[in-house]
Amino acid sequence: MHQISTNQQVYMHQISTNQQAYIHQQAPL
Repeated sequence: MHQISTNQQVYMHQISTNQQAYIHQQAPL
Protein backbone atom coordinates (compact mmCIF):
# COMPACT_ATOMS: atom_id res chain seq x y z
CA MET A 1 0.00 0.00 0.00
CA HIS A 2 2.86 2.34 0.84
CA GLN A 3 4.31 1.79 -2.61
CA ILE A 4 1.03 2.90 -4.19
CA SER A 5 1.03 6.04 -2.05
CA THR A 6 4.61 6.96 -2.91
CA ASN A 7 4.37 6.01 -6.60
CA GLN A 8 0.72 6.50 -7.49
CA GLN A 9 1.59 7.67 -10.98
CA VAL A 10 3.77 4.63 -11.67
CA TYR A 11 1.13 2.38 -10.11
CA MET A 12 -1.59 3.79 -12.34
CA HIS A 13 0.63 3.60 -15.40
CA GLN A 14 1.33 -0.02 -14.65
CA ILE A 15 -2.39 -0.78 -14.69
CA SER A 16 -2.66 0.82 -18.12
CA THR A 17 0.34 -1.04 -19.53
CA ASN A 18 0.03 -4.32 -17.64
CA GLN A 19 -3.33 -4.89 -15.99
CA GLN A 20 -2.50 -8.53 -15.30
CA ALA A 21 0.80 -7.63 -13.64
CA TYR A 22 -1.06 -5.13 -11.44
CA ILE A 23 -3.49 -7.79 -10.25
CA HIS A 24 -0.61 -10.18 -9.60
CA GLN A 25 1.16 -7.53 -7.55
CA GLN A 26 -1.97 -6.91 -5.49
CA ALA A 27 -2.21 -10.62 -4.64
CA PRO A 28 0.96 -10.81 -2.48
CA LEU A 29 0.06 -7.52 -0.82
